[in-house]
Amino acid sequence: MSTIIQIKRNSGTTAPGTSDLVIGEMAYAYDASNDGASAKLYIEAVNSSSAADIHVIGGKYFTDLLDHTKGTLTADSALLVDASSKIDVINVDNVTINGNDISTTNSNGNLTLTPNGTGIVDINKTDGFKVPVGTTAQRAGSPVTGQLRYNSTTSQFEGYAASSWGSLGGVIDVDQDTKITAESAAGQDEDVLTFFTAGTAQVVIADGALRPVTDNDVDLGTSSLEFKDAFFDGTVTSDAFAGPLTGDVTGDVTGNVSGTAATVTGAAQSNITSLGTLTILNVDNLRADGNTISSTDSNGNINIAPNGTGDVVATTDLFCIYGTEGEATTLKLATDESDDNGDDWTLVNSTSNTLTFNSDISGSAVAQITLTPHATVASSTTAIHGALTVAGTTTFAGAIDMGSQATTNVNIDGGAIDAVTIGTNSSVTDLRVDNLKLDGNKVSTTDSNGTLYLSPNGTGNVVAQTDTFQVGATEGETASIQLKTDEGDDDGDIWTVTNTTANVLSIKNDKSGSAVEHFSITPHATVASSTTAVAGHLTIGGNLTVSGSTTTVSSTNTTMADVLIELGTGSSGSASGDRGLVLERGDDANVFIGWDESIDALVVGTGTFTGSSSGDLSHTLAAAKFGSLTLSTDLAVADGGTGASSFTDNGIMYGNGGSALSVTAAPGSSPATDSYQILTATSGGVPVWTTTIDGGTY
Repeated sequence: MSTIIQIKRNSGTTAPGTSDLVIGEMAYAYDASNDGASAKLYIEAVNSSSAADIHVIGGKYFTDLLDHTKGTLTADSALLVDASSKIDVINVDNVTINGNDISTTNSNGNLTLTPNGTGIVDINKTDGFKVPVGTTAQRAGSPVTGQLRYNSTTSQFEGYAASSWGSLGGVIDVDQDTKITAESAAGQDEDVLTFFTAGTAQVVIADGALRPVTDNDVDLGTSSLEFKDAFFDGTVTSDAFAGPLTGDVTGDVTGNVSGTAATVTGAAQSNITSLGTLTILNVDNLRADGNTISSTDSNGNINIAPNGTGDVVATTDLFCIYGTEGEATTLKLATDESDDNGDDWTLVNSTSNTLTFNSDISGSAVAQITLTPHATVASSTTAIHGALTVAGTTTFAGAIDMGSQATTNVNIDGGAIDAVTIGTNSSVTDLRVDNLKLDGNKVSTTDSNGTLYLSPNGTGNVVAQTDTFQVGATEGETASIQLKTDEGDDDGDIWTVTNTTANVLSIKNDKSGSAVEHFSITPHATVASSTTAVAGHLTIGGNLTVSGSTTTVSSTNTTMADVLIELGTGSSGSASGDRGLVLERGDDANVFIGWDESIDALVVGTGTFTGSSSGDLSHTLAAAKFGSLTLSTDLAVADGGTGASSFTDNGIMYGNGGSALSVTAAPGSSPATDSYQILTATSGGVPVWTTTIDGGTY
C-alpha cells in the first residue's frame, strides 16, 4: 500500500487560470499528444497588487532544453557548463571565444574592446603582454594614432602619433639620431646610459661616473652659459683654476695664493701679520685649544711662575683639580720653617674618595692641624657633616650638645650609665630590661621561647583600652585564649577559645572535679527579645529544639536529608483546617499545594493566603502539568461528554459532542516511515484514514 498525492492536471497544453487554483496549489499540462514536448508545471501565487497570478515553474518542455552533454554548445538548447564551470565555445554576434582565442567571424572584422564611461582595459598580468613584432618595412600601410608595435630593425618599441612613428623605448627624436640608449644592442644588459646628438655618442653614465665618450671633447657649460654652484665631496683635478675660492684647501699649493686664508697649517708663516680668531695655538710645549691649556711634551708639567713677588690669582667661585682615571688628586703646600729643611702639607683625594691631610715634616717643625673658622669670633663653628673617626683621645672642653640630631646606635658594653634621662626631648627606639624588649609599639621577650607575663599586683586587673584586642599566632600555629577558674574543689577548670590553622573557631571545656559544663549565650540578661546572631555557618551535632512561636529561615535554598516531613505533629481528634505548602510569589497570587479538608482532596490552588493563615484556605484551583499520569479509575470529562476507560490500540481519541469520548480505529501497527495512510475527515467531520489525496482536474 502506498500514499498517493495527485495535483490538478490537463492532458493538453492549456495553462490553468487563477480560478482553477488557489494560492500555493500546483497544476500540470502534460501535452499527451506530443509525448510531453510542451509539458509545463504551474503554481498559483500573488503579485505585488495582492492579486492571484499563475507562474510557470518547470516541466518537460524546460528539461528537454537541458538534455545534452554538459560543457558543449548545443543548438536550440540551454547553456550548461561542465564540472569545471566551463563551456567549449561561445558565439556572440561576430565574436567567437574558443580555447585561448577571441576572434572575429566577419571578413577583416576588427576586434574592439570598449569599456563603459571612464573604465579602462586592464590586463592583469605581472610577466607582460605581447605586442606586434616586425621590421621597419613591415609597418602598417595605414596606421592610426595610438598604434603600438616592436620594431625589430631598431630594437625599439614604437607608437604612431602625429602622422609619424616614434620610439617608446627611451628618449629619441623622430629621425632617431638624437637619443639616450641603455645598451648598444638589445639584451646586452651593459648598465650604461649613452647620450647621442646628431648620431654621435657624446656622454656616458656608467658605474658611478659621468664621462665624455672622447677625451677632452665635452665642455661643462660655456663662456656665456655658466653653471651657478658646484659641490664636490672628493678630489677635484684640473689643469688650471681661476676665480674666488671658499672653504678648506688641503694638500700642497704650488702656485701663489692671494686673498684671505681661514686656516694655514704646516711650515712657519713669516708674513702673517694678523692671526684673527684661531681654533688652536701651539707655543713650544704649550697648546691653547678652546678653553684648555695643555702640554704637548710627554708627561710635561705646566708651570705658572709670576715674576718676583707676584701671585697667581684665580678669579672664580670654583677651583678644580682633576686627576686622570685611576689616579689621586693632590694639592701640595710647600714651605720651610727656616732650618733649611723643606716641609710639605698635601691635601689628597684618593681613588676611593678618601680625603686626607698628610705632613712630610723634617727638621725641628711639629706637625699640627688647627681649624679656626674665625680667629677673633669665639662662637664660630666648625661643622663636620659626614662620619668622624678619631684614632686617639678626644677631649671636650665644653658640653656636648647633640641638638635635634638623633643618635641611632649607642652601644655601651661593660660600663654603667648613672643619672641619665632617656627620651626627654625624643623617643627611645629600642629599650631592653632583662628578657623584655620594648621596640616601637611592641613588647617582646628575648629569651628563647620565653613567655610574656602581665601580672598586676594584688586584685589589680589587666585592662586593654582599645576597640580591638588581637591574639596573633605565628605562621602554622593555633591562636588560643584560655579562661581559667576553680569551682571550689581544688580542680582547675579551663574554657578555651581557639582559632585553628584551618580558620575554625572552637570553644572547648576542660572540666575536672564536680563542675558541670554548660555553654550559655545570653545577649541581655533581662531582655527576653534580645538576639544572638551567627553570621557564618552553624553546625549542631545534637538535636535542635525551638520553643518559640515562629521559626523563620531566610536562605536561598534549604536542603534536608530527611525522607519524611511531618506537618501538624501532635494533632489529635478529627482533622480540621487545610494542611500543605504555601508558595509566596510577591505581587502575584500565592500557591497552595496540599489537602483541602472541605472537598477532601489534594489540590493545587492560588489565593491571597500566607504561611501564617489557618483553617480552610480560600483558593482558586490552578492548572497542574505532569510528565505522565496513571489513573485507577475512568478519566472524567468535566465539560461535555462522559469518560472512557479503554481505547483502541494506536487509535486517536476525539470528542463527540455530549456523548462519550470516541476513538478511531488504527490503520495498522507500522511506524510512520512504513505507513501509507493519512488521517482526514469526511464531509460530516468524522475522522477517517485514506491512502490518496487527489487535487482533481481543471
